[in-house]
Amino acid sequence: MTFWLIRKLFRKEKTQDKSNAEIVILKESEINKIREEEGMRIFENFLPKFENFYQNLVTLIDDLEIEIEKMEKKEPKISDEKIKSFVESNKVEFIQKMKSFVEEAQKPYEKSLKGIVVYYNNLASKWNKINIEATRNYKIIKDVFKEARKIVSIFKKIYKIIEKESANIKLIADKISKMDEISKNLEDLEWIRKNKEQLKHYLEEKKSLLRNVENEKREIIKQIEDFELSEEMKKLRELTKIKNSIEYKEKELASQSVQLISPLTRELKKFGKIFAEKEYPLIRKYIDSPFDALIEDEELKINRILMKMKRLIEDGTIETKNKEKSLSLIEKILNDNLMKKIKEKHIANLENLKEIEKEIRKLNIDKRKRELESQKNYLERRKDEIEKDIEKTKSKIDELVELEKIVKNEIEKKLSTLVEKKVKVLYI
Repeated sequence: MTFWLIRKLFRKEKTQDKSNAEIVILKESEINKIREEEGMRIFENFLPKFENFYQNLVTLIDDLEIEIEKMEKKEPKISDEKIKSFVESNKVEFIQKMKSFVEEAQKPYEKSLKGIVVYYNNLASKWNKINIEATRNYKIIKDVFKEARKIVSIFKKIYKIIEKESANIKLIADKISKMDEISKNLEDLEWIRKNKEQLKHYLEEKKSLLRNVENEKREIIKQIEDFELSEEMKKLRELTKIKNSIEYKEKELASQSVQLISPLTRELKKFGKIFAEKEYPLIRKYIDSPFDALIEDEELKINRILMKMKRLIEDGTIETKNKEKSLSLIEKILNDNLMKKIKEKHIANLENLKEIEKEIRKLNIDKRKRELESQKNYLERRKDEIEKDIEKTKSKIDELVELEKIVKNEIEKKLSTLVEKKVKVLYI
């Protein structure tokens, strides 16, 4: 272990946890250095052991090559040519497979933790593959070539040293995995922080935008309030009041029309069906809606109808429940010219309404008011959208904060496993 790492792990500020275990305090900026130095320490401690394994392997590989070379020169002593050819082909296959294992073992390895682990795993995998593939060939040639038995014996010795080294390799592979995971966690931490800062910046922009929208909305509301107090609105309210008064008068006229015609409904039906077939559609309208019929009755045909009906009631042609009452009402309508008066008042009301509506249109208030209300509604919708976006962004930031805590905790756990001491990181 280098002096730098020793100083960081054993001479740097330390504390004690509740279990009295030593805690190493590290700055975040020191994590990669610690990881690299620990990797170097592990490599320096492990390299001599692996080189010893490798030397033993080289010796056995040399022995294996010697026996392979001897076997290549031997021919099976078999008289039957067919059997001899069969044994010879299996010998060739067996030798090819063993040579392929030798080639794997003789490949150079990178002098690093990863390089050693990769070399070992490839070698062990190759041994298992050849062990399976060469078994059939060996069973066929073992009684013919004693060299085959020697080759398999050396091959098994190689397995023993491979197996013996497996625990060390597994330990190293675990350490490499932890170091790689720490690197990945640091990348994740950087990504989280970067995205968190971007979201915070975005959040501030949205908050600023929300303030602007709220200010605009307040300004529009003030404009609406000022508009409500304006001379134009005062004039509009006055005109609206007059308009409502005229509309009320129209309702009174409609009521008067009903009061005059409704009591004569029975008589009008009889008269229309029997004595005034051509005029019956008009009579029917008066029965159903007296005021609407009067408005449409430009020539006041109702007066002629009532006069004819009066004569028929008088001579008894049309019977009524109360003859005097019906005749009195008809005489009143005709003598006082009530239907004409109602119609004239209606026409006057229409003229007045036209003038009032013309004055209202000249004020152009509806358009201006709609524009202000439209702006207000738009700003309210925009405000709601921004507020939802703000809440969504806050939620994302909270998620990243929680994820950051998890990643930081993972880094401390893996560092503790790597240096075999409890580590506490002071994050920036």
